[in-house]
Amino acid sequence: MKMKRKRRTKPMIKDQHEDQKSKKKSEEQDDHEEEDDEEEDEEDEHEDEEEVDPNAKIDVHDLFTPKDCVNKSKSGDLVVIHYTGWMDDGTLFDTTIDATKGYMPFEFMLGTGTVIKGFERGVLDMCRGQKREIVIPPSLGYGKRGAGEIPGNSTLTYELEMFDIRKPPPQADMFSLIDSNGDKKLSKKEISEYMKAQAEAHGMPTYDKKWRKHHKTVVANIFDHEDTDEDGAISHDEFSGPR
Repeated sequence: MKMKRKRRTKPMIKDQHEDQKSKKKSEEQDDHEEEDDEEEDEEDEHEDEEEVDPNAKIDVHDLFTPKDCVNKSKSGDLVVIHYTGWMDDGTLFDTTIDATKGYMPFEFMLGTGTVIKGFERGVLDMCRGQKREIVIPPSLGYGKRGAGEIPGNSTLTYELEMFDIRKPPPQADMFSLIDSNGDKKLSKKEISEYMKAQAEAHGMPTYDKKWRKHHKTVVANIFDHEDTDEDGAISHDEFSGPR
C-alpha cells in the first residue's frame, strides 16, 4: 500500500539545519529498525534449532499431465507457476489466482533456496501446462515456528499449475552487487539489505511486520542452502548465483 504524500501549498527550500535534522531523524529510524531486528534475532536464538527430518517426503498427486510432457523443470530453471495454498484445517492462506493481484503468476529460480524446501521439491520435474497437488509436512514447510498467518507444525497443501519454464537471462555479477563492503563474503545483513532495496524498488511494503517476518524467513532459507560450511557467511565459491 502506497502512502499518499501531503501536498505543499508552495515550494520549500530546506536550509542546512533542516537537512541535518532530517538526516538525524533518518538515522534514528534506521537504528530503531536494526534494534527491532536484533530483538527478533535474540528471540529466534532462544527457540530450539529445528532439524529437517532426512526421511521427510512430500505427497505428490498429478492432476493433469499434457501428452507432450518432455521439457521438465530442473534446478537452475526460471519457473512461472500459479498456485493456491491451504493449511491443514482447510484455511486458504495464499493464492496467485486472485483478481486483486491481477492473476499474476509466481516466478522464481529453482535451486536458490528462496522458497520452502517442500514447495521447491513439488515444483521439480513438472512440464508446461502440468497441474499437481502437493502436501508438505511441517519439517519441509515452516516447521515449528510457522510464518505470518501460518502457525507452527502446519501441514500445507498446494495446487500448482506450471505456466512456463525459462532459462534465466544472463545477469550481472550479483555477488559483487550484494557484497557492499567488498570482503568477498556475503553476510546476512548484506543479503537482507540488498533484497529489501529490491523489494522497495518494486513497491513492496517493507515496513509491514508480516513482510519483515517473511523477509527474514527467505534470508534464512538462502543461508540454509548457500552457506555450506555454516560459518555464517556465503563465500564467493559457495554462492550459486551469477558472479
